[in-house]
Amino acid sequence: MDPQNLVTALDTQLASSLDMLTKAVENANEHVWTDGVPPFWQHAFHITNSMDFYLSTFEFDDPNTEYSLPDGLKKHVGKGFFDKKPEEIVPKSELLEFLKIIREKFRLYFENDIASQFEEPCNFTWLSFSKFELIIYNIRHIMEHTAILNQRLKANGLEPAKWVGKSRL
Repeated sequence: MDPQNLVTALDTQLASSLDMLTKAVENANEHVWTDGVPPFWQHAFHITNSMDFYLSTFEFDDPNTEYSLPDGLKKHVGKGFFDKKPEEIVPKSELLEFLKIIREKFRLYFENDIASQFEEPCNFTWLSFSKFELIIYNIRHIMEHTAILNQRLKANGLEPAKWVGKSRL
């Protein structure tokens, strides 16, 4: 397959996954946001932070592609997925802003010559696969957590994120 066709396919599927995750976050009300073990917001924060972390392994000259949390979320660095205290809740507005930042980073990755790095190792010792496979891994990870968030929304009578078949970064 032509590498550019692979880039386009990954772009549309990653963008579609991001659209669904963003919609699930938008649809959460205040009660759902903080309810459950772990709370809804922790799932949303975990997947958002993971996307930024894992896909930051692609190397470009643009400084905007480095891994970094927005200032409001830096207090959460180094804390495990389930170690947050109730007073450390990530506000929905901050998480939605982070999702916008990540989407822009991904757009920059795909705008650059991302295909030239597909065969390189992803550089994480616990993930022994290529950067190409890392993108697919991330799409699966986004969809796993989006499904959990959608279940939580439905259980509370809220609208889940609808299926997005094709989108663009």
